[in-house]
Formats: sequence, C-alpha cells, structure tokens
Amino acid sequence: MKKLMFLMLVGGLLVGASQAGIIMGGTTANGNLDTGTPYSGWTTAVPGDKFYLTAGTVGQNAYMGGWTVTRTRYYGGNNTIGFNDTGDLCSGTGDMVAFANSSDIDLQSDSVAVALSAGETLTISFAYAGGADDLVNNYDSRFTATAILIFDGGAATHTFTTTPEVDATNGAQSFSESVVLAANYSSVVVKIEMRNPGYGRAGFVDDVVLSSVPEPATMILLGLGGLLLRRRK
Repeated sequence: MKKLMFLMLVGGLLVGASQAGIIMGGTTANGNLDTGTPYSGWTTAVPGDKFYLTAGTVGQNAYMGGWTVTRTRYYGGNNTIGFNDTGDLCSGTGDMVAFANSSDIDLQSDSVAVALSAGETLTISFAYAGGADDLVNNYDSRFTATAILIFDGGAATHTFTTTPEVDATNGAQSFSESVVLAANYSSVVVKIEMRNPGYGRAGFVDDVVLSSVPEPATMILLGLGGLLLRRRK
C-alpha cells in the first residue's frame, strides 16, 4: 500500500509538470526545414531551387514536411517561392532554407501538441538573410522576418519583435527572443512573416528552434520527483 501511494505521489508530481526542452528544432517537427515530400504542384527542375512555385499569385500556397508557404504579396520579376539548398544560409547541398523571391510570404508550421503552463518561458530562434537591393528598379529590398506563436488553434497569439532589416551585404543573421506564458496551452503553431524581398530579390529563413523552460515551481517538482525516485531505489 505504501509503495502504491509513493508511486501515485511521484506520478502526480511528474504529470503535473509542464513541457520542457525542445519543441521544434533540428529534426524535431522539421525545424531545420530539411525533410518532406514536395507538394505535387511544385517544380524541382532548377538545381538548388528544390520545390518552388512559379506563378506570382497572391494566396498561392503549398505544403512540405510540416511547413506551409503562402504568398501574401507579389512585387514582379522572379516570382519563385519555396525551399532552396544553394547555400544562402546553409552548409551545403541538402540543407534547405525557406525562400521568397519578389514576394512576401508566410512560413507556417503544422500544429505541435504540447503541455505548456502559465509562467513557462518559450524561446524562439531562427537564421535569416536578405538578397541585394534592386537599385535599377528603385526597390528597397531590405528583408525582415517576424515570428508569431499561435496557441490552441488561435485562442491566443504572441508576436515577437521584427528582425532588423538586412540585405546581401549583411550576410546570415540570427534572431532569438523569449516570452513568459500567461496561461496553459495544449498546442502551438510557429508562423514567420517573411517581408519585403523586392523586385527580383530574395529573403531566406532557416533553422527554426522553439524551446521551453518550465516555471520555477515546476522545476522544483521535477527535481523533487527525481530525488524521491532516487531515494526509493
């Protein structure tokens, strides 16, 4: 009976604990954007541009590997969007980045099941870069990206700070920011609004990481549960 009560106590401590660690990143939820089967409407004929859409239609979207890209604005000129492994933010062939040419796009993940608690800290990070400004057509192509977390199907959202503007002269950049949750949530979607790669120019995003650190009280419960288990053994 004492053993059963002990197990119930430890189980209650651990079940009550919230999510900790990597929610998205690397191969977890395809945070590195490197895997997946291309949507049937995409083309892979151009080396490097692996799964791209060629019509400059606003609202056009396609899905690959847990991520959807949607065109929200078209500037003119090169109109491809999708995934690219030519090395703009990556280490070599096979390391994909999301890209937009002459278009604004939204990059959005599938919903990820989580157990998040009020007081928990979420941190998002990603790599980003911009293409060159188009001085001939007088387009300022300085690229920005804005990350948004969507909780429980839209019940709540959090918008992070927009990245500083970049173009080809800045090279690859990294963004990281945290938020403390005000409520409990059971699912999260990552959306990154990729903006202003003007006429014939590009913007890139890669290596999305979303991680969680439980509130201090939960950390104490986890530590206590581990201590009790160790002493029981």
